[in-house]
Amino acid sequence: KMTESAANALLKTLEEPGQRSFLILYTAFAEQLMPTILSRCQRWDIPAQYGDDSRQWLAQQSPDPVPDFLLELCGGAPLKALTLQHSGEALTLAAQLKALQAYLQSGVGLAALQKQLESQPELAALLYYTVRHWTLQQQQLPPPQLFSRVARWCRDEQRILGQNKSLALTTLLLDLHQLLR
Repeated sequence: KMTESAANALLKTLEEPGQRSFLILYTAFAEQLMPTILSRCQRWDIPAQYGDDSRQWLAQQSPDPVPDFLLELCGGAPLKALTLQHSGEALTLAAQLKALQAYLQSGVGLAALQKQLESQPELAALLYYTVRHWTLQQQQLPPPQLFSRVARWCRDEQRILGQNKSLALTTLLLDLHQLLR
């Protein structure tokens, strides 16, 4: 979410850090950073750590069954997962996840899926979760452009004012279907 000016200021800091400085940068969308910033950083991909304790805590906090995917979709954030569970949004996400997976398999139902997804605030997480699990189910390495295509859509979603969001989402879904075939 950095502006160009902020990115340039960060670049200057990375090029000439103060003495005894150690900088840790954190982002969920490294692909959106300027290549000059990335070239001056050491990248460590650190997945969210959650396990049985988080799942048990989440189950204890909710009278309804918690969907298996919810904690991972929330990046291991149990409070966010709990909020989605209590609001009923977890059920909506489960239905949308199922529809998205069905579309990616068959290529049928694009218009209905696009309508379902366009107002989903957790759409980026839903897309990344789907792509990650699709490739795990197929037991093959994903094409490199698969994740970068989702990242580009996320970047455009945030940066392009006045973008036709319905058209952008439709194009993304068509591209994902093509890349996963």
